[in-house]
Amino acid sequence: MVTGFGKVDGRRVALYAQDFTVLGGSFSEVQSHKVCKIMELAQESGIPVLGLLDSGGARIQEACVRWRPMASCLCGMSWLRA
Repeated sequence: MVTGFGKVDGRRVALYAQDFTVLGGSFSEVQSHKVCKIMELAQESGIPVLGLLDSGGARIQEACVRWRPMASCLCGMSWLRA
């Protein structure tokens, strides 16, 4: 997971991007914390968030434990809406 800030057409944005070359883009607990953190920083700065998703889907080894971080990020997105 790569997170950071950049500009799109001169407007500052926050972004996160999955990397398929690392475990097929699996979404781990650590990665979910990175996404939540960039969302919080974007909200504090009043800038939009862009997400680039590139994943082969959930791995069976991850089971339901790995879906919890994704759910917390998705819930966090609801307060980011303008």
